[in-house]
Amino acid sequence: MVQNAKNRCSLTTATALVAFLAIGCSQYSDISPVAYKYSKALYSVCNRQDASRLSKLAEKIEAARTASQLTDEEFAWLSGIVASAQAGEWQVATRAARQLMEAQVEGR
Repeated sequence: MVQNAKNRCSLTTATALVAFLAIGCSQYSDISPVAYKYSKALYSVCNRQDASRLSKLAEKIEAARTASQLTDEEFAWLSGIVASAQAGEWQVATRAARQLMEAQVEGR
């Protein structure tokens, strides 16, 4: 029961983060090429609502974080998108991934 509550809290936090980003935070800092690659992959997976590929991609994102290939901020953005998709909020996750990519193009 406690673990279930923790999972719900983490999911709620991640979903809130993605919602905040999707609703109006268009000011992202620059992200690394690795983070951009994952945002493109997330956009594709979420647009197709492919839960199997999402799971594999989430593992790769976690591995990239462990290998210090992603900053904490990049990881938070990407894992928030993953959490939304895992919660069945595919459209929210797709929009957030797209906004992250667009912010990189607009900021240059």
